[in-house]
Amino acid sequence: MTEAGGFIGSRSSWQAAAQSRDCFNPAVGPAAPGTMRPAVPLALILLALAVLADSATAEVTEPTLSQKFESFQHKLQAFADGIAEKTKAAFHDLHHSEFSEKTRNWFSEQFQKLKEKLNEKISRERAD
Repeated sequence: MTEAGGFIGSRSSWQAAAQSRDCFNPAVGPAAPGTMRPAVPLALILLALAVLADSATAEVTEPTLSQKFESFQHKLQAFADGIAEKTKAAFHDLHHSEFSEKTRNWFSEQFQKLKEKLNEKISRERAD
């Protein structure tokens, strides 16, 4: 039969398709059995790196429950420390302000005057 007949040894359509592929391309040369072209391993390496990179970012972005509690504890501690420092500074400023010093001095003077009056009264009553 002719080439179109499809007998063994004739050039059929599946053979033509196989020759058109890279592994049977006469310009490139046939690949040895059990070997791959350099493009295939590079593609597999890139795919593996993409999968590893994606899994590494997934692990980093999703903290565990204990990590979330630790983070919350650190944030709460920092908040409490900040409030404590601000409150301490506010009391220090209030204690050393001009108004508070004048008020303390006024109360001290009034208390001293009251003590003097009471001492005078007590000494008059003892004298009587």
